[in-house]
Amino acid sequence: MSRILIVDDEPIIRRFLADGLEDVGYQVTTARNGAEALIRAREQHSDIVLLDLLMPVMDGVTFLRQRQAFPPLARVPVVVLSAAGIDALRIANKLRATAVLAKPVDLEALSTVIEHVLCQWTPAADRYGVHSIEEALNSASLHRLWQDSLRCGLHDCRHTL
Repeated sequence: MSRILIVDDEPIIRRFLADGLEDVGYQVTTARNGAEALIRAREQHSDIVLLDLLMPVMDGVTFLRQRQAFPPLARVPVVVLSAAGIDALRIANKLRATAVLAKPVDLEALSTVIEHVLCQWTPAADRYGVHSIEEALNSASLHRLWQDSLRCGLHDCRHTL
């Protein structure tokens, strides 16, 4: 069972994501800000972090910078989920966020990105991570995942459902 750390200052969003991900079998831990997330990460290993950027105490950008000083956490993939502007999302990408998704995020699309990251991501290859939901939905790896359940949006797709 994969462990996910959800970092968001909004209790409703934390609960929505936690409930949805627990329902599909993930073990979930939550944090209200980046400082709390660093503490949680030291207490318990996570396989992936879902991170908001706009939070009090310690924002997501600061978390991304500070996690580099903690090697076990620096190796954990981070999926940014944020309503921050495009500049903040680009900064997150430069700080080695594995995926950068704008809010609001559809739970099914998020689950697909999480599955892809957990199956495909390695620390040595993190620079090849998914950087936007558009890239994720158009990547060849995720294309195979969508074939069985949804109408495919890959350009020039020739498979039949």
